[in-house]
Amino acid sequence: MQPIKRRACIAALVGVTTFIVSVSGAAGDDFSSQIDSARNDVVQLMAESRITDADVATSIPLAPLSRALVSLNNTDGLRRTIAIKSTEVDGVLWKDDNTWCGSFAALRRSDGLVASVPLSNFAIRFQEPNLVVLSVDAAVNLHRADVHWHFMGPRTKFPFGGSVCPPSGGFGGDIGATGTTSFTLEVGVKLVQVGGDGGFRYDLLILSPESVSMTLSFEFQRIGRLGVPERLNIPRGVLTSGKIPLLFQTSGTVKLPGGTERSYSVVITPRGFTVNQKEIAGRWLGTVAFKPVN
Repeated sequence: MQPIKRRACIAALVGVTTFIVSVSGAAGDDFSSQIDSARNDVVQLMAESRITDADVATSIPLAPLSRALVSLNNTDGLRRTIAIKSTEVDGVLWKDDNTWCGSFAALRRSDGLVASVPLSNFAIRFQEPNLVVLSVDAAVNLHRADVHWHFMGPRTKFPFGGSVCPPSGGFGGDIGATGTTSFTLEVGVKLVQVGGDGGFRYDLLILSPESVSMTLSFEFQRIGRLGVPERLNIPRGVLTSGKIPLLFQTSGTVKLPGGTERSYSVVITPRGFTVNQKEIAGRWLGTVAFKPVN
């Protein structure tokens, strides 16, 4: 927790300051006034880490994340581009046994699928009271999709049960496809302050888009080009959940005069938290409970 780190730094500063003051005093300076000056400096440094309305406080600085996003936006475009390339032939893209008797579409060459997704405009924003939103613009470029398709015909189902496929082997051919689209992806991190042993619970979820549309340009053998609009629905809701714990020991034992040991636990109650450009900060009240003596 940051307050503990600050106090450790302040303690080290007090030691160094006392040493410097002692050396300077040996040269004839007013020792007492230098001690008072050093004490005032330490009090000012402690003001920022002082807790007046809670027993436990912690913060997660967000400045490093903001700087990282700025650095990403300033990075060369090639380093912000996701490259996609197939490496195996006959990768099945679609197949249907139940309705179309095993009709399928598959890559006809090992490098038959080539695409790229440049990413740009990484950004972060804060929606009170408890949502952090990360966004990025994505431009999808399907450079090439060389596909072999084979149509076997529809399956005929009998009313008394069973089914049969057409007796012929069907027919097929090769097609090539290209397409482009762009969208803005927004991912949210929703935070909730929890009690008990303290900390934050988070949910990671996709906020937008609900779907992505792309018009695929297919080139059929002996037919020509045909534009086919496609729509891909994006899964919404919570992708994953977890907990950011407090680095705080909530149970232990103490030894009383006479050698008796008592076990205790600390129950943490949320006092409030804030989310802003500077940090995610939380405060808790703590209640110590001793277990009964056996």
